[in-house]
Amino acid sequence: SDFSNFISGYENLNVGNISNYSIANLNFDTDYFYRVRSSNSAGTSDNSNVIAVKTDFQQSTIVQFSKNSSSVLETGGSINIRISISNPDASNPTTANVVLVNGDAADIENYTTQIITFPAGSSTEQLLTIAITDDGITEGNEILTFEIQNVNGGYLATVGTESKFNLTIIEKSGGDYYDNINPNSTTFLSDLKNRIRIPYNYVPYSQYDETNIADFASKDNGDGTRSVFCVYSNFEYIYLGTFVWDVLSREHTFPHSWMPTNPADTPIERDEYADQHHLFPANQDQANSVRSNHPFGNVTNISSTFLDAKFGTDADGNIVYEPRDAHKGDAARAILYMIIRYDDIDGNDWGLNWVNSHSGRAPQDFNVLLDWHEQDPPDEWEMERNNYVQSIQGNRNPFIDHPEYVNYIDFMEVEYLSNSLFFTEYVEGSSDNKALEIFNKTGSSIDLAADGYKIEIYSNGGTTSSYSINLNGNLVDGDVFVISNTAADQVILDVSDQTSGSINFNGDDAITLLRGDQVVDVIGQIGFDPGDEWGSGDISTQNNTLRRRASIGVGDMDGTDEFDPSIEWLGFPEDTFDGLGTHAVNAGPPIITELSRNPKIPTVDENTTISASITDDGGVGFVKIIFKIDGGIEQEINAVNSSSSIYEATIPSSIYTDGSLLEYWVYAEDIDGAESASAI
Repeated sequence: SDFSNFISGYENLNVGNISNYSIANLNFDTDYFYRVRSSNSAGTSDNSNVIAVKTDFQQSTIVQFSKNSSSVLETGGSINIRISISNPDASNPTTANVVLVNGDAADIENYTTQIITFPAGSSTEQLLTIAITDDGITEGNEILTFEIQNVNGGYLATVGTESKFNLTIIEKSGGDYYDNINPNSTTFLSDLKNRIRIPYNYVPYSQYDETNIADFASKDNGDGTRSVFCVYSNFEYIYLGTFVWDVLSREHTFPHSWMPTNPADTPIERDEYADQHHLFPANQDQANSVRSNHPFGNVTNISSTFLDAKFGTDADGNIVYEPRDAHKGDAARAILYMIIRYDDIDGNDWGLNWVNSHSGRAPQDFNVLLDWHEQDPPDEWEMERNNYVQSIQGNRNPFIDHPEYVNYIDFMEVEYLSNSLFFTEYVEGSSDNKALEIFNKTGSSIDLAADGYKIEIYSNGGTTSSYSINLNGNLVDGDVFVISNTAADQVILDVSDQTSGSINFNGDDAITLLRGDQVVDVIGQIGFDPGDEWGSGDISTQNNTLRRRASIGVGDMDGTDEFDPSIEWLGFPEDTFDGLGTHAVNAGPPIITELSRNPKIPTVDENTTISASITDDGGVGFVKIIFKIDGGIEQEINAVNSSSSIYEATIPSSIYTDGSLLEYWVYAEDIDGAESASAI
């Protein structure tokens, strides 16, 4: 056949004896025109009509950060930064450099530029892991800026709009945020309250969109839109930078109507109304409105569902709301945080007993919250959220950082709980005057026999017990149990709950309190012979009475460590029995009232006197006035007890000028170490 006479302007292509043909390696965004003719032994056909083809436009390969900022504690260990790709090359990998353009690389283990590689055809986000180093220097929060540069591979590969990422490294407070928080101390709860209350920066409820949504909760989709998810149902809401609150709303996890301060948004918006630790995005009509002010619970009879959330009644017939599994622990920890963050402020009771009795709906079951807290432990998202909220609000949710803290708090009455029984009095008197007192501050009654409580005595440095005495009886919360020698003086027997001839020990014998096989408290040191006694003088285990300090809230569970009675015990002379049968714990931190300053508006040459009334059940230790001038560094002055319960201190006029902003608060500590601080 003759194919020599081709159409002018067309390229010739003899494709052989076929019925169809594929053309490869065409250029993107290009117009192609085809005409077909065929031939056989009889000759050649006419040209076909023009076949016009326009190839697709190829979108550029774009690499960018999935979000533009995050934060991490200086002691956070590491953080993962997510980097996304759009329109990856199907045949070739894409690479990009992540460069530190601002900040001290020493904070992140001397960071050097990292190369991120996306495999050919892969749209999976890549993780850049940044290791955080504590430099030991108190210097405030630090911001490190990373930038994506030198994108290679893919069609017109380039950097997207999220080319920079700001990482805020949050400065430790006093060496560590929880440095002086000890769950084994009876001041634990008051110390924890103070820790999460100062510092605290109020962020208005109306700014939730501009802060939490824009900087943390939203996910960049790489196409100019962002996604926010309803925490209850996992509903996805896509927005373009302006929020529409009738679709997705700011959910008060601790409902506004539960708050003792309701209405907390008028006439002045209070901290608890706007606290971002319990504000989460939720679908307004299908989740927020359905949950309303109902308690959380496990739905057994479903009334309605919305995606992963359920509404209905629990096994007891109470109306409850059940969020998706991934948010159950988050919701529980948010409620527990709110209880201790705002309890006792302005005299308000935030305990669940008060809340449940004043809410007009089914009670919030604490056991549900505790179960969810354990079943859904803090994950990376919740930890990063805690970091973010601290970066703008100044405080943290302690139950995210230390989930075990919930075991030391009675959230019904907002009181401290010990995790076990412990010794509170030791009598090593004359003759058979031997006795031990055990205290219950666990929050519930204890059946001593059923729980396997017993006392074991190790003589003269022995490693095997000489005597083992099983305890019997019921010990109610807040009460003591006294066990004594059968032949002790009658004054001891009168307050005894159990007697035994085996309660016969000397100053060099170690004594343990066990629950089953677990040591929950010890007096002395198992396997060590101290000679005659541990300690010296009145504070020793020989011929003395020892009484546990009121600030101690848990026993010594290591029976083999060194024992120094002066650390946790007070000493009294031999045969002192007057405290046996009762034990007082630290009833709480100092109470600060009647805070005032004089004059209200000082002139340039006038000093400012700050005064407050400080009272405490056991005695005030010391009081300080802490202040800042024009938002500067914190300064402090020791306050003096001027009269009755009034403490005051004077800020000299020499340190401020006319028009200066004076911020101040009162810090008080009692003789047992419990702390309080007033509001700023």
